Amino acid sequence: MAASIFLKSIAKKINNEIVIADLDLGLQKGDRLTIIGANNSGKTILLKIIAGIIDIDSGEVFIDGKKLDSSQYSLRESICYIPEYIDFDDDLNIYENLYFYLRLNMSISNNDIKGLISQWSKTFKFEKILDYKVNKVSKSKLRLIQLCRAFMHSPDFLILDHPTKGLDPENKTWFWKTLNSVLKDRTVVCSSQDFDEIENYSN
Repeated sequence: MAASIFLKSIAKKINNEIVIADLDLGLQKGDRLTIIGANNSGKTILLKIIAGIIDIDSGEVFIDGKKLDSSQYSLRESICYIPEYIDFDDDLNIYENLYFYLRLNMSISNNDIKGLISQWSKTFKFEKILDYKVNKVSKSKLRLIQLCRAFMHSPDFLILDHPTKGLDPENKTWFWKTLNSVLKDRTVVCSSQDFDEIENYSN
């Protein structure tokens, strides 16, 4: 089976410091890879490279056999990247944040966007706070809403940086259970320092 994600001899420097050197990696469709390591060891940089957000200095990255870089916007539509930090715009309410994310990352109509937000806000139980500004919502709730974008987007590839950081055990379990049900055949690359999560949800 051909690799759905293939990294060939990639290298990256940040501020003249080598972060990644001559890395090869191949994942088949549906694989679940978790990256572990110390803080500042390059995990986030690697995730952003696989997501097509930042470019490598040398080597090649392929997604489904197509070469990936930050200019390949149509290919990047098949990828959902969720960073470790909350990346909502404080000046917008929850609905507006989700709306603009979907407009930027998917080629769908306004009505379809409204339908997705309505459906998943009910599933994730935040439909009553869609008009709340970000600073009125707890960080743990914002994280759950942020993760909800993965299901609205329904991408072929999920790139998640410490996805359940800040969630309580019940919501951690619920997130992975929902992902394994709704997006069970997707390729997932994530970082984590939760060894129970790594053991249970990656292969």
